[in-house]
Amino acid sequence: MMKKFQILFVVIALSIYFLVLIFQSAEYKIKQIDNTSSKNFQRTLNINSNDTDICKIPKYSPFNSEARKFYKKMPDITCSHHSYNLLYIDNEGNLSFNNINWKKLNVTPGSSSVTCEYSEIYRRKYSGTIIEFEMQPFVKMYSKVKPSSDFLFAKCSNYAGSVIYADYFAFTQRNPGPRNYKNDQEVGLIIIGLDSMSRLNFLRQFPRTYRFMRNYLLTVEMKGVNKVGVNTFPNVMAMLTGLPVPPPPHNFKNMQFLWDGFQERGAATMYAEDMPQINMFNLHGDGLLRKPTHHYAYTFWQAVEYSLTQHYSSKYCLGSKTKFSIHLNYIKSFLQTYKDCPKFLFSLHNELTHDTLNLASNADDELKDFLKTSYDAGLLDRSIVVLLGDHGHRIDSYRMTEMGRMEDLMPFTFFILPRNYRNTDWYKTLTVNSNRLVSTYDLYKTFENIMFTLEKNVSTYEGSSFRKSSSLFYPVSARRSCYSAGIPEQYCICSNSYEMMSAFETSNPLSMHAVKYALLEMNLQIKQATDLCAELFIDSIIKSTHIFNKARFRLLVLFSTKPSRGIFEATVDFSTDDVQLVGDVLRINRYHGESDCLPHDLQIIEFFKTTCYCMTGRGTNVVN
Repeated sequence: MMKKFQILFVVIALSIYFLVLIFQSAEYKIKQIDNTSSKNFQRTLNINSNDTDICKIPKYSPFNSEARKFYKKMPDITCSHHSYNLLYIDNEGNLSFNNINWKKLNVTPGSSSVTCEYSEIYRRKYSGTIIEFEMQPFVKMYSKVKPSSDFLFAKCSNYAGSVIYADYFAFTQRNPGPRNYKNDQEVGLIIIGLDSMSRLNFLRQFPRTYRFMRNYLLTVEMKGVNKVGVNTFPNVMAMLTGLPVPPPPHNFKNMQFLWDGFQERGAATMYAEDMPQINMFNLHGDGLLRKPTHHYAYTFWQAVEYSLTQHYSSKYCLGSKTKFSIHLNYIKSFLQTYKDCPKFLFSLHNELTHDTLNLASNADDELKDFLKTSYDAGLLDRSIVVLLGDHGHRIDSYRMTEMGRMEDLMPFTFFILPRNYRNTDWYKTLTVNSNRLVSTYDLYKTFENIMFTLEKNVSTYEGSSFRKSSSLFYPVSARRSCYSAGIPEQYCICSNSYEMMSAFETSNPLSMHAVKYALLEMNLQIKQATDLCAELFIDSIIKSTHIFNKARFRLLVLFSTKPSRGIFEATVDFSTDDVQLVGDVLRINRYHGESDCLPHDLQIIEFFKTTCYCMTGRGTNVVN
């Protein structure tokens, strides 16, 4: 009892002290954490160099009481189809007649009563426009054809000229550049990514896939992966370049990506991401000015986005097929086409995982079947497969819970090694590291090790100079801290676990001052950049949490603003002579076009896109 009174006395004393301290100034002192922030309007996240304690990886049940409140079984996705599928792509990449369905129509393929034609789709030369695809003139089909392009649009019409069937196809047509494997030591890399998917939510949404991986594949589950940035862009850039995101503007012209190094060594390369409207390189920069890989799915999905077929299809479908199955089948065609070649594949699926917590369960069977059929066909024998997320679900009500906040920080990552790797040092070391603190920078170093198995003649690929990353094929220290791993303190799972937090009164003056300080900084940064945004005011303080810290008194505050109805999260440190933000203020509810009035150079900066509430010109863009 005496100890509780002592703690209460300390809190009251601190509150009075900081009240006196803060009110000595008419405005709070704004401390710039990064001296370049006034130029870039972005703050480098503060990393506590004194954080040397052993990191205790948080361990939670995927179905604990808090998570169960938000978990629910979603309705199955049903793709309606109003006609027979008259065409298909065979295993050799030929556009062929589906004879079974032609018999149902009682029509002979290639006859005059029903005619079919196709158009090849290519990436157009960069011209500064948002349209990156072009369709070639239609060619009539009389028998199966071997197209040159990976992507096709085909349609069939009756004798009256009415279209009775239309569909899009994606299949990898072989590029002459990649070479065959040279020796048994060479292996490829296949990365299957799911946007906004935490480790625990993967266990909830993909139970069949998880069981198959654990029971039939040589799988290592990484339980301590920690994101390094707020959203997809900084985390994927860390994986693909090994570096933090550079200041804007981003045109990526002189950046080296992993696919460049693999391609120089003779590997076949693919980058496949759906939903071009939120493609990370276009959303956060000027897009990729050159075709980045041998096979690049952006072209296909943008053509689909602008099509009538997409407009008339069921949600999450394209014609009679789910878009997730199209995504996986395109990947599988790449594995088939280059079965005897080293490969680099980076894929990221957004549609089923980006906006909702539970919809991904619809993809469980398709993902499991993809892995099983690929494994059975020997398509995974010479490659290391990595299933991963960029971060957890970071928007809406679940993210406002303590469990949801922790899941946002911890994306899922599974390594699937070839069947003959069980007794190798790589497998044994991965197993040891599976319970260690790991950053997305470490994934880059690990992927680079895989690349180095490929023989090379001459290479200009230099790799990353970031010193805080460590390959997971070498032992990671059990005493590793977020600082030594390059993980910003704001996202550190070591200092953000339940054990490090306690509820704090929202009515306490320190909670109010933390919110006022965060809001003052937000409004100041906006005012310095533009006069298009409304000033934000406090609507309510939703939650206040004390985070235990040896050096400072730290509060994590959750608050809403008006007129935007935005919900923001800020970490604020109080010390004897200063108040400062730890990292950035994060928006954790949806924003639909609230910042559409901003010019492009401000739209691509996360802070302005999520914080600005336009006085006029608001649109309908969605959160990334």
